[in-house]
Amino acid sequence: MGTMSTGIPEQPALLRVTEVARIIGFGRTKTYLLVRSGELLSIEIDGNIRIPRRSLEEWLNNKINAAARGRTQAATRSVAEPLAIGQKGRAER
Repeated sequence: MGTMSTGIPEQPALLRVTEVARIIGFGRTKTYLLVRSGELLSIEIDGNIRIPRRSLEEWLNNKINAAARGRTQAATRSVAEPLAIGQKGRAER
């Protein structure tokens, strides 16, 4: 069984909640909360909750992209803030 670059096993296509929890480093309860809230897409088969591997990959990619956007915005703010403060100081003089 191979693994993808994300470390998620390529097979099986459907993962148990406990498997997903181990992969993302969350507890079982937190993972169930993600499933119940709909943040992490899941399906139910005969009363068993399964997370499609592709859904997990998409969720992880969304989290990674959001974090990258947040860092970019934070870096932009940290560069712009000193300018704004400096400009305010000059206007008060």
